[in-house]
Amino acid sequence: MAQSRTEATTSTTGQQTESRRGVGDGLIVAGLTVAILGFLTSGWIVADRLVAHVDPFVVAEGRLFSSFVTLSLAAVLGKQTRSVVHAVVQRPRALVLLALSGFVVYFGATIFGLGQIGLTPANLIVSSLPCVTFVLGIAFFGEQVRARKAVGTGLAVLATVGYILSATGSGPHVSARAWTMGVTVTLAGTIAYALYSLFYKKWMADLPSIAALPGITALATVCLLPLALMSGRIGSVTLAQWGEIALLGGVLTAPIFFLAHELIQRRSALFSATAGLSLPFLVRIANWLLGAAPAPDLATVLCLLACAAGTWLTISAPTSPKGK
Repeated sequence: MAQSRTEATTSTTGQQTESRRGVGDGLIVAGLTVAILGFLTSGWIVADRLVAHVDPFVVAEGRLFSSFVTLSLAAVLGKQTRSVVHAVVQRPRALVLLALSGFVVYFGATIFGLGQIGLTPANLIVSSLPCVTFVLGIAFFGEQVRARKAVGTGLAVLATVGYILSATGSGPHVSARAWTMGVTVTLAGTIAYALYSLFYKKWMADLPSIAALPGITALATVCLLPLALMSGRIGSVTLAQWGEIALLGGVLTAPIFFLAHELIQRRSALFSATAGLSLPFLVRIANWLLGAAPAPDLATVLCLLACAAGTWLTISAPTSPKGK
């Protein structure tokens, strides 16, 4: 009987410890989510300002390089062991594919699209990332997602679409050709990043993200350089603009990479993608506060609430044993 009481006490203590760990992990995830949204909002606003005066591929190249420098410094300061670095280097196929999909294609495509169709439409397309991740995960990666996640993702994306359709005066008029090209290229970049998230979860989830990211961003910087050089406009970038590009990459973008990968590892690619669904609203509100857009109307507020509800349904849904 004494043994039974001991076992019961041990079981209760274990459950309490596990509960505290769960609460602690939940708070960490919440903090990571708030932080990444802040960096994303600031990054989009700075990028939109830059592409109005600097070639998009030059912005993307400078952004990548400065991100690589910041991430490399973080890795050195983090004292990554030789065994971890060796494990990353021993996966050249993964490094190349991740660099191409998550950085070269995504960065180049979204920056180009931003220059073609403007901030709000580009935000809308990128905000469809959870749906793209959801579909690709089920179709090619054996992901099993509960109906609640499907409903939540659908509601959030519909709310985002509704917001864009209800918005007026989102930017200057562009030609049908530029609009079609911008939308197509931005969507291609979004699909590429969805694949990147799923591939990273599959190939690199066992390693600290700060150990893998310097190698991935280094390869991406080299791969994107020819496109930046082909623009022929690198020499016309001013010192102040280079400083702004360095700020965009080293201060605003590099932390996003780390935070996003931490969310992928702690939760899933779908969770990381869904957390960004509120980005169009945050950017819209930030532009209003900066005096670059009128105050949000009732339709915008309703869409924001619907998006928040859908996001909560998606990220709070229980995870199935075989997928996230």
